[in-house]
Amino acid sequence: MGLVSGYEHHYRFSEALISSSNEAISDLGIQRKVLIFEIRTKFILQRKLDDAYGYEMMHSEALSVTLPVDQSSDSLECIYRHFDHISYRLDEYLMTDDQIQSFIHKALDYAQQITAVHPSRPIVPIVVDLYVCTVQLDGETIDHTIDRSVRPDCLIPLHLLRPDGAAKDDDDDSCLRLRDYLLCVLPRIRADDLHVEGFGALMETCPICLGGPTAAAPVSLLPCRHAFHSHCVVRWLMERESCPMCRHDEIILLEKGRRAKELDTSQINRIQDRLITRAQSTNRLPRPARVRRAPAWHDDYVMGSTNHLPVPTRVRRAPAWHGDYVMG
Repeated sequence: MGLVSGYEHHYRFSEALISSSNEAISDLGIQRKVLIFEIRTKFILQRKLDDAYGYEMMHSEALSVTLPVDQSSDSLECIYRHFDHISYRLDEYLMTDDQIQSFIHKALDYAQQITAVHPSRPIVPIVVDLYVCTVQLDGETIDHTIDRSVRPDCLIPLHLLRPDGAAKDDDDDSCLRLRDYLLCVLPRIRADDLHVEGFGALMETCPICLGGPTAAAPVSLLPCRHAFHSHCVVRWLMERESCPMCRHDEIILLEKGRRAKELDTSQINRIQDRLITRAQSTNRLPRPARVRRAPAWHDDYVMGSTNHLPVPTRVRRAPAWHGDYVMG
């Protein structure tokens, strides 16, 4: 996916509180040294004013990944697999493949720096403050900007992205097959690609929510050829497993079962497959070809800081990332 106009991404890294991370590790039952990345996402509406921008926080969410430190012998693919659900979400945030690759590399690079400073620490907790900004364009109404904004209700349910997100019990794998179908088999076509893929005439408005396709709200096509917003039909199928239009379920269930059984772990995240293929050609964690500025810790970042830069609901000045955040 190429860079999408009208959207920006900014992030920085800091250390989390050790006490809260120790509690998290205890809950997980992990005994060896680990990295814990907690990504705190804030969804920002960037309004265009007369001579500046106004910033409004619309929503927020948090997701995390735990990575054992003693993986020097593991392949690059194994390391990236720990970030599968993170990569999927970053793609939904409209970050490009290169931006996702750069994000993961910088997160690991920063964690290595913290590990070097505190070699005896069994837990290395890292907080990533990530700002996903929908920017009002010249001549665009604020209502249209809000309609196309990146926000949780236009994304796949967060719990579905976790490896066990759809499982209800250990002896029933039907929920996991449903998860694999929804994430890996069901197509997701972005608004700009609808006509390229030949689906332009299939959905002008979503029959479920009556909204149109946008960059942040891609379209999914069921086997019965009915099209819906991806996030709308995923939520529908999690409850009913039948088409909202024709109630046809047999072809969906058959397709789900057939394709899901063919899936293996190397197919769970199509985005990561592309990143891993590129990275393996250099046999190392790839660095981005172009970085717009040095990471924050290279100049004015303070090791050990637990201060986070909050975004107030409404701001009339440039937010914190304009100074020392990494632009995605």
